[in-house]
Amino acid sequence: MKRPLIPLLVLASLTAWADDSIPIDASLLPATPQPPWEASGFGGQSVRVRVAIEAPLGSRLDVKIGLYQLAQPLVARVGAEVPIAEKLGFSDRTRSIFEASIPLPDVQRVTRFIGSIQARKSGTETWESAGRTVFVAYPPDLLDPLRRSLAQLESQEGLRLGVFGPSRQLRSFFKQEKIPFLDLGVELPAAPNPKVIHLGEVSMEKLRGKLVKGIRLITFDPEPSPSASSAEILPGIYASARDGGFVVSVTLNLLHDIAISPLAQESFARIFDQVIFEDIHFQ
Repeated sequence: MKRPLIPLLVLASLTAWADDSIPIDASLLPATPQPPWEASGFGGQSVRVRVAIEAPLGSRLDVKIGLYQLAQPLVARVGAEVPIAEKLGFSDRTRSIFEASIPLPDVQRVTRFIGSIQARKSGTETWESAGRTVFVAYPPDLLDPLRRSLAQLESQEGLRLGVFGPSRQLRSFFKQEKIPFLDLGVELPAAPNPKVIHLGEVSMEKLRGKLVKGIRLITFDPEPSPSASSAEILPGIYASARDGGFVVSVTLNLLHDIAISPLAQESFARIFDQVIFEDIHFQ
């Protein structure tokens, strides 16, 4: 599966040359004004990033990155440094954008690493610091607590997950992660089963008039709107307790990369933690 780019920009301003030394002022910025400011991925896999470097016309650079784990009071490098560009040319421009794949180490828990970026004039030996950024590695068993909680919910309460509507991403994600669910068809059942937690990729607007007493429902808006004309459609998670059940509307763009994004998976699991497992009631 091709992994989407994490939209990060490394902006390196290369000023005067002094022999082989390259004074570099580099910083890490997101490509969009929204967070996250950190690159995240699963341990043992690679994070693909988009890098932008600025340099004077005629420059030719090599760029590499090394990961350092923060273990107070020490900072230890993990693995070998990774070349991300060789003989990067600036013959007709002062800014170059390229893609890079950064392997993350295996981890047992959520772990942060400092990414130290270095650059040198191609053909020379001296590397200069070009700035730092943060990478976050998640363990591959991130969803194990969710799986255990769902199994316990079924064994003790008889509750199961059910997916309705097109919901292509939900079905694919559950199959990938081996999370059992009932396929409820293309429409929300007219008489929803009180022992089923209904999930669907549909806006709450389309379900008006179809919600019955005691329904347990979580919807994911397939086209979250950035409009500020109504508080109901601002990105967020809106939940309410209703007649022994609950209705949750997720207007965050959560599912588009949930198959590979630990942040999306973590947020998905948190919805269950707060709405179902801890029996939190929203006013």
